[in-house]
Amino acid sequence: MEANGRDIVRIGQLELRFLVTGAGATVFEFTVPSHARVPAPHYHRDADEILYGLEGVMMITVDGRKQELGVGDAVFIPRGSIITRT
Repeated sequence: MEANGRDIVRIGQLELRFLVTGAGATVFEFTVPSHARVPAPHYHRDADEILYGLEGVMMITVDGRKQELGVGDAVFIPRGSIITRT
């Protein structure tokens, strides 16, 4: 199913805009303002996750390993991995 781009979910200061939703994949853009509080550590049981940086820099920790996500960078997060955005 194609999302309409107006399907927006807000979690604190984070804003997620869903672009595609379906049985096998969900694609969304999200905005993280500077100094925003981010979700608690979590994992996705049934889906892998890929983050791709469009603007700015964000630190992410996957299974205890810190990585920087900047413009043009991608991070693959296998299902079941513990994700912490710092």
